[in-house]
Amino acid sequence: MTFSLLHGVTLGPLIGLVIDVHPGILVSAFMATAIVFACFSGVAMLARRRVFIYLGVVDTQEIIERAHLGDLDYVTDALLLSVNFISVFVRILIIILKAIEEDEKKKNKERKD
Repeated sequence: MTFSLLHGVTLGPLIGLVIDVHPGILVSAFMATAIVFACFSGVAMLARRRVFIYLGVVDTQEIIERAHLGDLDYVTDALLLSVNFISVFVRILIIILKAIEEDEKKKNKERKD
C-alpha cells in the first residue's frame, strides 16, 4: 500500500506535465511499454536459461528460474514486475516528451527563419 502511494506521488508531476503537453502521449507510452514488456517477458520465458540477461530481462528470468527451483513467492514477483513496468513506462514517456520538445523547437526555429 505504501509502495503504491509513493509511486503515485512520484509519478504525479510527470503525468501532470504530459497531460499539459499532449494527453495522447500517455496512451502511446503505455502501449509502447506494454509491447516492450510483453516482448522481453516472452523472450525470457521461451529462451534457454540466462541467455538474454544482457537485454534487460534479468528480473523475469530470475523469477522463472526461482519458480523452477520451487520458490513461488507471487507477491514479491508481482511487485518486482510492476516496478519494472513503471520504470520502462517512465523512460518511454520521457523519450516521447523529449522528442516532442525537439520537434517544437525545430518548428519554432523554422518559423523565425
